[in-house]
Amino acid sequence: MAAKPTRTASSTSSPARLLGATGAVVLGVLLASSGLQTWLSSRSLSANFISPPTWQRLVRVPPGVAGHIETGDVPFGSIALMLGAASLVTWLLGAAWIARRTRSKFGASLATWGLWGWGWWCAIDLWEWTWIAAGTVGWTSLSNLLVATPQFWLAFCFSGWLTPLLCLGAKVGEGAWVD
Repeated sequence: MAAKPTRTASSTSSPARLLGATGAVVLGVLLASSGLQTWLSSRSLSANFISPPTWQRLVRVPPGVAGHIETGDVPFGSIALMLGAASLVTWLLGAAWIARRTRSKFGASLATWGLWGWGWWCAIDLWEWTWIAAGTVGWTSLSNLLVATPQFWLAFCFSGWLTPLLCLGAKVGEGAWVD
């Protein structure tokens, strides 16, 4: 009886691939932190995610001037630390899950999941770059669209991040298109 085939994006793990994946994860955390800091520092942008009273507590607005402040200070380090911890946990657990389901090496799963998944974390900050560029060149329509839709961009990037996890963890022959 033939052995059951296994499939991964790459069955080998090299130090270079693992180093590249680590770089992608770190870059993704830094860029996602930058994007989230931008969204949470602005009262109008943060309204897409949190209530005005929560925003006032987040940026520590004094009660008497709450209606007059449009931006506040959200520390980058705090956001990066929280995202870094969450990222490390999900990277390790996701790679363990992929390795177990596909019977592949943990290092190979770690490298592949890091490279494919955290590119989407980098894409979170693409919203900010596009918003700055649109404002700089005077494209107010695009700028206004971006201001109104950061929650959709975040949802898009989050689903893009989860898709590689589910695809890489799929067993051979698994899926709706296979009889």
